[in-house]
Amino acid sequence: MTFGRVIGKGGYATVYQGYFFSVSFLCRTWNGKEVALKSFYPGINYELIQKEVNIQQKIRNKYILPLYGIASYKKDNHTEYTLVLELADYSLDVIVRPNANKCFFLFAFECCVG
Repeated sequence: MTFGRVIGKGGYATVYQGYFFSVSFLCRTWNGKEVALKSFYPGINYELIQKEVNIQQKIRNKYILPLYGIASYKKDNHTEYTLVLELADYSLDVIVRPNANKCFFLFAFECCVG
């Protein structure tokens, strides 16, 4: 994985623009592709990460980025986890801000119904 610029931060993770490289046959479809890398902060409960992965695998919505996979690696005596996601070519602000009230309701509704 090659981490680039930070494109977002939250309570559990930082999201980077980056590239994922793998020699694995299983990863061939996104090998070398520009992706979003959601790197969880050290100490985050693994069950929380597992729950997010399970939800991401089930959801299919134009506002939710597809999950390509998860990478784990050892660093400083602990395991770090990074989700590999499709990199959007837009910001969610572009969708929500122009018509904030109407658009947010429609966005939330569409996310709920899938």
